[in-house]
Amino acid sequence: MWASSTSPTFPTILFTSGLGLIPACLGYIGMWKKMNIFFILHIIGLSSPIILNLCVAIISPVKLDEFYTMSQQALDDSVKYYYKIDEYADEFDMLHTNFHCCGANSYADFRKARLLIPYSCRILQFVYARGCLDELHKFVEYYVTVLMSICFFTSIIHTIFLVISIIHLRRSIKRINKDVEIKE
Repeated sequence: MWASSTSPTFPTILFTSGLGLIPACLGYIGMWKKMNIFFILHIIGLSSPIILNLCVAIISPVKLDEFYTMSQQALDDSVKYYYKIDEYADEFDMLHTNFHCCGANSYADFRKARLLIPYSCRILQFVYARGCLDELHKFVEYYVTVLMSICFFTSIIHTIFLVISIIHLRRSIKRINKDVEIKE
């Protein structure tokens, strides 16, 4: 019913950062050995994390809308099957407890379905008034915003490095052309 609770944010950041280290090493080798082929590989390799980060940052809000639709249906099903399927009840109880919410839209979802309000929705005689859908959306939006921000920020940094690398490559090519002209 529910996906794993671990966020994909940090593995994505680690992967794209690691992907950026390979071209960085190629660029340093190119500068150290004065070999333009390594500079070219560095520029090509540096373009990959830029494109990947921009794609993640752009696609994240699109997938967020899809998540909203799917989560609404999943939470409605959780209310519907709460007393019929133990797995639904266990997961929904955990959601109620962690997010201090009740039902999909509110505790009234259980009343509409003519079900008893679960104990996980209560603190003593009080019932959580907020629905889990809003709380879940706030939680996911926070992580999507963090992911998008980091992806845009790292794309900007990689782009700056890319521009600097292109400038160094052009200088290196000009230097080689001057050396060839002097030898002739």
